[in-house]
Amino acid sequence: MKKMIELNWDKLNPKKLKQKKSNWEEIESSIQAAIEASYKQISLSDTPEFPLAFNVDMPPGFRFKNGHLGMKFSGFSLKGHHKIKLNRDETGVSDERLTLRLTFPSIEMLGHYSISSKQVPKIMMDTGGDMMDFNDEDNDYLPAGAEDAGDEPLTPEQKSAMLDQAREQKKHLRETKNGQNMLETFNQHNEIYNTVFVTSSAARTAWSANGVTKKVALDTHTSLANNNTVINKKDKEYAPNVTYNSNAFNQQLQIIVNTVAADPDFNPFDPNSKLNPDSQYVKASLAAMTFGFSANDTGNDKSKVTELTSDDVFHNVKTGKPPKDATIDELKNIVDQGMGAGGADEKAKHKKWRILDEEDRAKVRRYLYEAMKERLLKSNNKPVPLWSGACRSLFEGTSATVEIGFSHNRKQLKVLNSQITLPAFEIDLDDRQWAGKAGDIVRERISQIFFIRRLLHDKIETGLCKMLEATLPDSIKRVL
Repeated sequence: MKKMIELNWDKLNPKKLKQKKSNWEEIESSIQAAIEASYKQISLSDTPEFPLAFNVDMPPGFRFKNGHLGMKFSGFSLKGHHKIKLNRDETGVSDERLTLRLTFPSIEMLGHYSISSKQVPKIMMDTGGDMMDFNDEDNDYLPAGAEDAGDEPLTPEQKSAMLDQAREQKKHLRETKNGQNMLETFNQHNEIYNTVFVTSSAARTAWSANGVTKKVALDTHTSLANNNTVINKKDKEYAPNVTYNSNAFNQQLQIIVNTVAADPDFNPFDPNSKLNPDSQYVKASLAAMTFGFSANDTGNDKSKVTELTSDDVFHNVKTGKPPKDATIDELKNIVDQGMGAGGADEKAKHKKWRILDEEDRAKVRRYLYEAMKERLLKSNNKPVPLWSGACRSLFEGTSATVEIGFSHNRKQLKVLNSQITLPAFEIDLDDRQWAGKAGDIVRERISQIFFIRRLLHDKIETGLCKMLEATLPDSIKRVL
């Protein structure tokens, strides 16, 4: 999105472009020719393995009787995206900005899925509840996340409304430099955060907080719909002694710790283990720490509450100073405080870093212990392939909006923003092998898990944006 090219100002004169249709025809033809010439299938990155269901009876004849099911997608590619049209009625120039509206009539996504199982003993105890034995009729499979959540999941309608609202909030954030930086940082690390939550039961359990985070999210959603409503109310508790602020700062801490704990090359229990500054997990953990610094600038912390409306939040984003970047030493100090390393507290005081209270230290120790326990179990319990096959999705009527800024004085052109809008889609899986109760459970879970579609949606959006941003500047340059 940073590509700069020289341009012919006369041909991008707004008045001339508005008056002369042939210019749009030239631009459309040049875009089509450039994409056709460079056309190749777009390859998308593989997904991590994510859990489908726990405590599932395996099909007859499988090597073990009971297991946890996981699923991953690989070998993704897009084709058909070379057929593209310019919507001339929705394309225009204003305020030194060229806005292109494009349509892909039909895009096909092809890939491969695999479902595997890890052998586990039949669960005879409700580890997510009161530790009592299951009744026979309750001794059934658990949807992935059920043992972590401790409350009912959001309804599809709630999820859809929240996602629509999130897209609107992204538009507001893009209007300011600080907001753009926040989104850029989030996008840079989003896949790592997703990997942590997909693969770590400990992270999911901490995030759920026995249903508190869902209640907080619903209140945030309601407050954003009404700008005069306070988001983080001082006197409201979501559980005994748990306020909006305390949950928010607890979640920030657990994301910092669980993300760095997911780094396969870091072992907090080994005194010789070092944090690698090039690790994507370390970078994502540092980004979460840095974001926390900006929250502190609003007059809020875990125990101190400065009530804010959504307008207050956006004002702080717009006018606030970018926070200082967290450092490797600060991150290691958080780990050291939690592990009880000698001198860690004094070092934090001297450096004016975050000092953990005893409650937070206990949380850090628990997060690290649970993460290492999960890592050990995974290393000793390899997944066994169960089923695999082809998958496919068809996207008809995908649209793209690309904004290109230009300057008369500098005679330069720059891609400012690109956005893809995908139609609703289904994932067509070759399920002919799926048999028995396990097959029925897989079908049910895939139909219910919203984030599978969200994950694929984001990968497709990224692939198409990269293709357009790499192609459009030169294709427009040819007609100027």
